[in-house]
Amino acid sequence: MKQFHPSWKGLVLFILIELLCTCTCFENPPYHVHLALTGDPTQMVVSWRTKSGTNTSTVTFGLTSHMYKYNTIGEQQTYNDTVGYFHNVVLSNLQTGAVYYYICGDEQGGFSQEYNFTTSPPYQRDAQFSLAMFGDMGVYHSNETIASIANITMNRQIDMVYHLGDMSYSGDYPSELFEDVWWDYFSMIESWSPYIPYMEAPGNNDRGCKKLGKCKGGLPATRNFTAYSYRFRMPSAESNSPGEQLYFSFDYQNVHFISISTETDYPKAPFGVNLTGGKQLEWLEQDLIFANANRDQVPWIIVCGHRPIYTSLIGMTDWFEPTHFAKIIQENFEDLFFKYQVDLYMNGHVHGYERSWPVYRSKEVRSYNQPQFPVHILSGSAGNIEGMNIAIEYMPVLPRWTAFRSIDPSSTDKYDFVNAGYGILNVLNSTHLNWQFIRVADNQVIDEITIVNTH
Repeated sequence: MKQFHPSWKGLVLFILIELLCTCTCFENPPYHVHLALTGDPTQMVVSWRTKSGTNTSTVTFGLTSHMYKYNTIGEQQTYNDTVGYFHNVVLSNLQTGAVYYYICGDEQGGFSQEYNFTTSPPYQRDAQFSLAMFGDMGVYHSNETIASIANITMNRQIDMVYHLGDMSYSGDYPSELFEDVWWDYFSMIESWSPYIPYMEAPGNNDRGCKKLGKCKGGLPATRNFTAYSYRFRMPSAESNSPGEQLYFSFDYQNVHFISISTETDYPKAPFGVNLTGGKQLEWLEQDLIFANANRDQVPWIIVCGHRPIYTSLIGMTDWFEPTHFAKIIQENFEDLFFKYQVDLYMNGHVHGYERSWPVYRSKEVRSYNQPQFPVHILSGSAGNIEGMNIAIEYMPVLPRWTAFRSIDPSSTDKYDFVNAGYGILNVLNSTHLNWQFIRVADNQVIDEITIVNTH
């Protein structure tokens, strides 16, 4: 097996530097700084949270450390004064392939320490880049995953992080702790979130607080993905999506990424068929029509969602076909994936790891060379309070479509995270995608494939 080598000494040094440089003397400083893409390589979104409102939402930035030539003011919003204010600033007219240094905040409330990010290089059809992809990560049992991602971020091994739904698991805690868990989660990932884009797809646990009467913030703020939507500024507007942060698309170099909502806005959706107008499938098809016609420029199409279609977990398959919600996802989305030649569907929800053969309507093709059907990868084992799905919960014999799964057949403890981990998608060029799954307990690459497609 290959050995994955994050630099642990580098992480310790980085944390010490950050602690020394952080100023705590401001009245209302920024917390939880994170970045996002818009699909325009000359833009970057900077987001953060303050405990109360500020006069402005400002990012000051430049191409040299501590020399900030540019200044952009954005917007702030809240769903209740008791939970703080959420700030979003879109930086524009950036140079491609450049390192920018920045601080964010407000003169009255205070500015953050200095961070930096690197913009997307100039477009190349054969561009090479990497991203970490995982779902189902909360504040407990995720320290090894978060530390590993921080290390590969500092070592410039990845260009972005893509979270496939279910972040923080705030709804699983006593309701009076709902906002505190969100706070803790963003504090934990701040070792990498101010440095590389953090893109999302919503999951069922992102819906909100489960016991409404006890949730700080009150109704309707803690349901219908409100807390999630206020914390992330995804490119819904830029991709003409009515999804209000829940579904959207963007291009990054030679890949067209699409985030879908497996939770809302389609027939039989679990949390509202019309939450944002019910037009997700209509929007998705129009987006796929354009993306498929644009293969000469952007050859790869990757869809990211939360719930899987194909898994060997009992209750989601009868071995022959997907069942329950997996069947509903299949009925609504799979024909579109096939019709417009989606290359890869990334998902989570099941707390484990599985990789399919290229598959459509439960019929697989056992080759990743010029596949006729999409490949499905389930990466939902980053670590959270609910634990892992254990062997007894899976089909003892793999369904035909499953090429690989990572479970310990002897384990009966759902809090045994020996197989927890995350994936690295390496876009090698316009015809080759490489996927690796990293087990964080020993940083081993335990699964790897390369998809070859000339489209």
